[in-house]
Amino acid sequence: MYTSQKPGTGEFSAITRLNAVNVKEQAALLHEHPVRSILFSPDNRTLISSMLDSVALWDVEKKRQKARAKVSALNLAFKPDGSTLAIAGRDINFMDMNTGKTVLNMKGHRDGTTGIAFSPDGRLFASGGMDGLVNVGDLKTGRLVASFEHQAQVRGLAFHPDGDRIATISWGDPQSPRSLTLWHVSTGRKAHQLKCGTEKNLSFSPDGRLLAVDGWILDLSTMNQLYDFKERMIAFNPDSTLAASCRSDFNSIGIWDLTNGEQITLLKSHTEGVWCVAFSPDGKWLASSSGKINTHAILKGSSDDAGDNSARIWGVELEETKPLRRMTGRLQPLPGTSRLQPLPGKPSTRPLNQ
Repeated sequence: MYTSQKPGTGEFSAITRLNAVNVKEQAALLHEHPVRSILFSPDNRTLISSMLDSVALWDVEKKRQKARAKVSALNLAFKPDGSTLAIAGRDINFMDMNTGKTVLNMKGHRDGTTGIAFSPDGRLFASGGMDGLVNVGDLKTGRLVASFEHQAQVRGLAFHPDGDRIATISWGDPQSPRSLTLWHVSTGRKAHQLKCGTEKNLSFSPDGRLLAVDGWILDLSTMNQLYDFKERMIAFNPDSTLAASCRSDFNSIGIWDLTNGEQITLLKSHTEGVWCVAFSPDGKWLASSSGKINTHAILKGSSDDAGDNSARIWGVELEETKPLRRMTGRLQPLPGTSRLQPLPGKPSTRPLNQ
């Protein structure tokens, strides 16, 4: 692996609504295989990139690889204090970030673990899988505190910033129900359930007001759809004013203004579809990952030199003072009812906090 860096001043600003039009690629972190997931450490210093058979740790400031672990890696999650990285593949491994050693190994879900997440206070850890279960455990006591069963495979999950709600996506074959479900951890009950598509990425805005799923932005107070970005993955910036979006069949990344649904800019540098986007916790960096997935070749240990197997880091240099310029038209809020329809027998207008 090696890095291709762009020349610049080395001084960068947090990405905001006013300067997002000036976001540029700052480095390309090149890998042997497609990069499926990326994640910044809570202290902003490390970027984690995962391939099917390994994870790499990158120094964000120097744009250099500083460590690599040979481990099956499909999902990543950081404990909020940055001390531990959870890596889900065949099993779930917990890596001590100070030593780089595995401190705990947890058996994964039957047929595969599809989602992992720490609660905002770091006390709870949730995992979901193809067995239709989401298990929530207390890391201090080692006890299971909640278990949520779905009618179809769990494809993704996320903790709400309040720590008591978990959002899950579940779907299977065409005959299986496809649903977005919000659960209360403390009571084990459903807070809300809606039909959804066949995506698996979802995330809450840091301020807890919005939920991104299937490319849609939902208002959590009403569960109404605010915008449709028509993307497969959406990541929020730290102050919940911007969203970055991507999809695995497009090689571009959109940055959106969440106050009005306008696209501020479209980033083009990848040559293949983009799998993942992530903002750094300080809002200074945006990372993206790409590569054409060929599982057979990866398992054989071969590489695709022609593919865009990379993670890229984007930022705004302080010297950039260009005026804000919108690149596309406004996304109008959808009139009438949302494309997300309540499941039969489920309430459609009750606020989640009731």
